[in-house]
Parts: sequence; structure tokens; C-alpha cells
Amino acid sequence: MSPKSIIVIAGVIVALVLGAALLTSLVGTCDTQEYIVVQPIFGEARVQEATGGSLYWKGFAKTWSYPRYSDFRYNDDPAEGDGVDERIRTTFNDGGTAEHGIYIRVGMPLLAEDRINFHEQFAGDLTSVKAAVKAHAINCLKSTAPLMSGSEHQSARKAEFANTVERQLVKGLYAMRKVEKELKDRTDSEGNPITVFATEILEGEDGQAIIAQPSPLTEKFKMTIEQFSVISSDYDAETLQQFAEKKKAYLAAERSKAERESAVQERLMIQEQGLRDKTEAEAIANVDKAKAVIAAELKAEVALQTKIEAETKANQLLEVAKIEKEEAETKASMDLEVAKVQAEAAMENKKAMIAEAEGKQQAIELSGAITELEQAKIDAEVKIMSEFARSIPMMQSPSTVFSGGNGAGNEGSSTLQNNMMSLVMLKMIGGDNFADFGKVKSVSNRQIRDSIPTDTNTEVAKK
Repeated sequence: MSPKSIIVIAGVIVALVLGAALLTSLVGTCDTQEYIVVQPIFGEARVQEATGGSLYWKGFAKTWSYPRYSDFRYNDDPAEGDGVDERIRTTFNDGGTAEHGIYIRVGMPLLAEDRINFHEQFAGDLTSVKAAVKAHAINCLKSTAPLMSGSEHQSARKAEFANTVERQLVKGLYAMRKVEKELKDRTDSEGNPITVFATEILEGEDGQAIIAQPSPLTEKFKMTIEQFSVISSDYDAETLQQFAEKKKAYLAAERSKAERESAVQERLMIQEQGLRDKTEAEAIANVDKAKAVIAAELKAEVALQTKIEAETKANQLLEVAKIEKEEAETKASMDLEVAKVQAEAAMENKKAMIAEAEGKQQAIELSGAITELEQAKIDAEVKIMSEFARSIPMMQSPSTVFSGGNGAGNEGSSTLQNNMMSLVMLKMIGGDNFADFGKVKSVSNRQIRDSIPTDTNTEVAKK
């Protein structure tokens, strides 16, 4: 290649470099995850954000790029940190210490004015920003640790510790006061409780913690705390030994508690066994008792049922007797009414017969046409009827009435009824000697004949 060609190529390269330099001095790019502070040659600084496109006019101005969010890790891991141990050391109120590894994610200021002020503070140096964040985090962790002992932090208060540190990162350091605190489960060589100096947070009338020093990150630099975490807490050897001794004591207490629980369970098992035996015995006795009660109740129910049946049968018989009595009384009343009617008819016949005889006598007397013999017959008949009427009331009631009728059926009974009605008519005619009329017995010829021995029956038949 000729020297002329080399000169031409070199000139082109220089021109390209100068053109590129000139171009980059005139225009720039801004992505969405950042903002750029632009300081022109003449005029005040401004903030460039990505709006519309990524190119903007720079005009030979000086620029500084800031990420919108930054992550800061303070630990002893070279892969995540700056190759040095950046853990933060704290001391608890019992004298124990710990090295804490933490993670903080911060957001850069949002307003242009705050971004310019932030740029004036750090001039685009993120290392200075990380140092400022760590400085305030150290203050927050060291003011929070004395609120608790190492044992409390290790066992139950890690979340409270991290939460208190984060609130102070955002709002500022709390106002604290020193107090004396008796350590729990900690005693000296003489067995007396150990008392240490600790701190507690002061609260205002509204119940909120009093801020003694505002957070420079949020108040001065207008940053935001997006996330905070305590990644690790490495305790010193003495604190770890204390934890081990406490663990042994706890395990011994738990072992003693387990043995005590085992003894209690054994005692309860014996008691439950006794209660079970007692319950079984009571159950057997209750079964026998229930059987006896059921048998007694069944027997009582049978007796009651028998009594009810007997009473029912007696009531039925009584009702039948009442009905039969009412029927007999009704029949007797009807027979008595019939007898009264027949007696009245007989009395009327008697009167008619007497009237007829007297009339016949008067006719004879008036006519004079009868003989002495006829007169004598008439007088005799009148005398007989008069004596018969006079003597009827004085007649004695027969004790036995023989009635005819030897055949089957109701023929004998009809004869007896006719005889009885005749007696009733006699009673109705007059006299008081038939008061025992109801006592008259009725015996048929056949019954008399059958009750007499054979020889006697023959004699009666002959008669």
C-alpha cells in the first residue's frame, strides 16, 4: 500500500473518530431505568428523563447518570459486596454481641429539584451513596440492639429487631432512655437475678415513638427505603456459649417436664383404670337392677291388667243385671197394669150382675108374675153373690197352685198365667189377705207326678 493510501485511510479514521466524538458531545441517550443530570456549558443543570425516544440534545454539556433504584448489601460475602467484611456489629443489653449482614434497596429522589440537590451532595458517586446509607443503618442497628438481650434476639425477637431498624431507617432515630432491667433466667454466682442497663423507646402523647433525629436518607436526600432485611446475625463465642448453656438448661427442664408428665400420665392411667373398673361394676349392677325393676313393673302391669279385666267383667255383669232388672220391672209394671184393667172389668161385671139380679127382683115384685119357687131361687142367688162378695176378701192365699197341662210347649204356662190373673182380679176386688200373693208357688201335675215314688203315683192316678 502506498504512503498516500495510508495517509488517506488514517485521515478517514481520524475524521470518523472526531465525528463520533462530536456526535456524542452533541446528543446523548437516556433509558427508562435511569435519569441523567445535564450540566450545559452555559446555564443551570437540568435533569433528563426518557420521554418519547432515547436520544436527547446534549450540546457539549457534561452529564451524570443515576439509576432510579439501587441495591446495597453489607455482609462478608465477596461475591455480593466489595470484597471486604461490611457486616455491622451491635451490642445487646446483656453484653452479648453480633455481626449483622443486611440488605437495603433504596429509591433515588423523584422530583427534579431533589435530584439536582442529590447530585450536588454525591456528584454521581454511588459509592458515596452506599456509604451514607450504611452510616445511617449502623446508627439504627446500634440504637435498637440494647432494647433486648442476645438470648431474646436469638429466640423470639428477631422480627421485632428488624422492624424497629427499618422504621428508624425511614423516619429517623428514636428517642431512648436508659433503664435497669432484670434478665430473665439469668443469675449470678450467688443465685441472685442479674440486673443490667437497657434502653426503651420514648413515646409521645399519641402513643407514637418520639423521633430524636430525622432520617437523612428520606428527609435530606429524599430517598425512599423500598426494602430492608437482616440477612444474618453471627453472635460472638461467649454469647453462643450462653445460648448453649441455656439450651442445656431448657432441655433439662423439658426432660424434667417430660418425666413429670409421664408420671402424671401414669397416675392418670391408674386412676382411669380404677374408674373404668368402677364404671363396669356399676354398669353390671345397673343392668341387674334394671332387670329386677323391669320384672317388677311387668308383674305389676299384669296384676293391673288382671284387675282391670276383672273390674270390666264385673261392670259388664252389673250392667246386664241392671238391664235384666229394668226389663223385669218393666214387665211387672205392664202385668200390673193389665191386672188392674182386668180387676176393674171384673168389678164392673160384678156390679152388672148385682144390678141385673136386683132388676130382675124388682120386675118380679112389680109384675107379681113369678112363683114362690122362682122367688126362692132369686133370693138364693142374691144371697150367694152377696156372701161371695163379702167372703172374697177373707179368703187365704194358696201357697201352692196346681195347674194343668201335661204337654210340651207353653200350655202349662198359659194355665198358670190364667190362674194367676184370676187371683190378681180377686185381690183387686177387695181384701188384704192376698198380700203374700207373690209367694205362691206354681207346680204342674207332671212335676208332682214325677216327684212321687212309683207306687204313690199309681195311687194318685187311681184317685
